[in-house]
Amino acid sequence: NVFFLIFLKNVKKNNHNTKVVMEIPTYPYDKEIIKKRTNYTLLIKDMITRKRINRYVDRITVVGNEKEIFGVKTIKILNGYNVIETRKRKPRAEIKSINLVAAAMFDYWHGYDRLIHGLREYYDKGGEQEITLFFVGEGPEKNKYMKLVNDLCLHEHIQFLGLLEKAKILEVYDNSDIGVCSLGAYRKDLFYSCELKSREYLTVGLPIITGVRLDVMDNDKLNKYILEFPNDDSVIDFDEIIGFYEKLYVHNDSSVSMIQEIRECAENELNMSKALSGLIEYLREA
Repeated sequence: NVFFLIFLKNVKKNNHNTKVVMEIPTYPYDKEIIKKRTNYTLLIKDMITRKRINRYVDRITVVGNEKEIFGVKTIKILNGYNVIETRKRKPRAEIKSINLVAAAMFDYWHGYDRLIHGLREYYDKGGEQEITLFFVGEGPEKNKYMKLVNDLCLHEHIQFLGLLEKAKILEVYDNSDIGVCSLGAYRKDLFYSCELKSREYLTVGLPIITGVRLDVMDNDKLNKYILEFPNDDSVIDFDEIIGFYEKLYVHNDSSVSMIQEIRECAENELNMSKALSGLIEYLREA
């Protein structure tokens, strides 16, 4: 808004050598703002004032591939993670079902309704594989998910665990085989992502499924542990998930080595110094 522009103007006025770097966590963000009708005025203010951002902002950090936003050059950063302080998961000792975990503050762009409908469709077609979904967290979509599970009679296969402390979440990861990233990014016009949850899953050594292209898929070692679904409203195909699981767990000599390889890649690619290397280099040169 205009007050932010005035603030930036005063910063530059008081010290001409100051470098102003602004982060845009998600771009584009217009649809995210107007998911509530009451926010339309906020978007109008934003659209008017952001045209003048380039007068006072030297660089914009962004997790996407945009070279320029609002007339300002960008610096590509990643969502980093404190890998060292998070333990990797323990391999499951006894496997009776394929366990998936989705941990989030559930919002409309997570798209887990696609997953729930997919599970119902799998069993309606005669699927026999035992599958369990763990939902960890709260959020505005949780009640919708719970109602959908009730309507589709999937209580035996889907558990809502609520908010958990980190130690308890790690226990859920110990009992899981695959982490579920966002499946509804198209709902806010997002087609490339480095969402923080993907970092957490990879840090503990979980393969992941996603409904949007992830930046870590450019890494050949990590790419084989990621299953990408179309970024649209189609139902998630659980036959593909089962095939993905079998390739990683049934036809793999050791899940221990898989967990270790995913963890090592996370340490090399997702630590904070690597994630912010472009910003650090820019500030050093400045």
